[in-house]
Amino acid sequence: MVQGRDRIAEYWAAAAARSETGVRRVELSTLELQPLGDGAYEIGRATLTLAGGERATPKVPRSLATGGRRLRRLVDMWNLDTT
Repeated sequence: MVQGRDRIAEYWAAAAARSETGVRRVELSTLELQPLGDGAYEIGRATLTLAGGERATPKVPRSLATGGRRLRRLVDMWNLDTT
């Protein structure tokens, strides 16, 4: 588990820096977005293109809350889709 803005940035910077398996491109799409009180929850999919051209497609559930006029992520996680 990676927590905090700085640690998350470090995690993805290291993931991109790996010469043989690094993440080269990330595409995000929303499958479902539902209001929930002052926020919302989202279920989406990410397509990660790796250095060798392989692709991984994790599922991405998120919990969002309003922060003024913007939505802010409260929880963001992913797991690889094995189906």
